Amino acid sequence: MRAARCAPHAARAALLPLATTTTTSRTIQTRGGGRGRGGRRRQQQQREQRGIGIGKQLEIRCQQKSSATIQSSSDDSDENRKKKKKKRVLVISGPTSVGKSSVAISIAKRVDGEIVSADSVQVYRNLNVGSAKLSKEDMQSIRHHMLDLKSPVTEDFDVGEFYELANGYIDDIHARGKVPIVCGGTGMYVKWLTDGKPNVPKSTKESSLRAEKEVREIRDRYSNTSSNNDDDDDGNKAQAWDEAIKYLKQRGDSETAGKLARNDWYRLTRALEILDVSGGKPKGSFQPVKDESKQFHCYALSMNRVDLYRRMDQRVEEMVANGILDEAAYLLREGVKPNTNSASRAIGYAQAIDYLLKCKREKENNSESSINNDATLLLEFIDELQRETRMYAKRQFTWLRSEKQFQWIDASEGAEIASSRIFEKFNNAQIDVDDEEEEINESNNNSSICEVTKEMANELKRYRVELKLFHDESIRKATVERVADIVSRM
Repeated sequence: MRAARCAPHAARAALLPLATTTTTSRTIQTRGGGRGRGGRRRQQQQREQRGIGIGKQLEIRCQQKSSATIQSSSDDSDENRKKKKKKRVLVISGPTSVGKSSVAISIAKRVDGEIVSADSVQVYRNLNVGSAKLSKEDMQSIRHHMLDLKSPVTEDFDVGEFYELANGYIDDIHARGKVPIVCGGTGMYVKWLTDGKPNVPKSTKESSLRAEKEVREIRDRYSNTSSNNDDDDDGNKAQAWDEAIKYLKQRGDSETAGKLARNDWYRLTRALEILDVSGGKPKGSFQPVKDESKQFHCYALSMNRVDLYRRMDQRVEEMVANGILDEAAYLLREGVKPNTNSASRAIGYAQAIDYLLKCKREKENNSESSINNDATLLLEFIDELQRETRMYAKRQFTWLRSEKQFQWIDASEGAEIASSRIFEKFNNAQIDVDDEEEEINESNNNSSICEVTKEMANELKRYRVELKLFHDESIRKATVERVADIVSRM
């Protein structure tokens, strides 16, 4: 098309000068003869023939040039596409208890993949029950990464370290020709990985100590060491938290203050530290730098909210029956204080630690027989942990709905069906077309799957916990006896 348009114009533009030059040359060579009518007629015919020939040559030349340009453009496009082809990463997230691990294993078998955990607790050794860590048998020979890397006693772990390690594992999996599958529900971990690492100021020993001092002063104002009443202590903790949030807002970071989970003192302290180091810039003002070498295909699992809550409640009972209290006791015996590191702040372990310490005070203030005979504290602990787990799931849903790159997958029919849906979408996903990734938005991300309908909202209002294990008196009694034994060794 391009050649057809340019050839006639080029020929006409170039015809006269080229013919004149050539004719002049020939005229010089034949000067002295051919000045008559016959000579002029022959010269005119020669010029016309030469002009037609020149036009044809120009047309051919232009077509060749155009063809070469198109071929060159095609070659460049192929070369650029090879250079710019991104490494595909599959991400599976969703609320707790929805079945992420089972779906990830199923999809790993389909795509020859390996799993990179995005769970802030599974990274710790010896914390298996409370983090729902899979056994070797449950992994079904699928290779898993980011598990059991740290000591929950002596080593902390944060999102920055996760970002560096996870990217290293992803690159290694790609280098071996396999598909990396990031699986987990820790929203901050997933967000940093997919959106990029925010360029926040690094923590130093001095800045960390200054922020910790600010927080400690607030908490000390509301501590009541003279009272042995747990209700008074809980009330003081609540007042201290409210005061700390108010202080963070006054310092200039209302956004973070509004997003923090209650009693997340670690992140509150870090937000104050960033304000200090940056000269008053809030945490949210630091934009992430995205890794353009990777293309993330993100899927979020969901199911009927009532069914999901039932699964959560049952998992909590199974954790209590299967050893989360022993793991919490291990942390206490190793010297970990409540709410002092990532492990002791994690949902499940935080509540288990508080419960064991209450039992210990009960033993010291009364008698060991009161612990053995009274399951009230145990049932209160289970109820609290179930409630906190459901609240955590609500926060996970809120975050995932705000992340428009996630496509929602219904997991209510089991892991195999959910993984087949993900497999189909992953295979059909657009890759590096015109250097643009497939755009996922509210119109095509199936977000209606995670929405709470009016009918479901009414059902949730009537929701009541139904104990599956601990309604059995023998199980309650056995657990209470085990708790008494644990406390006696603390």
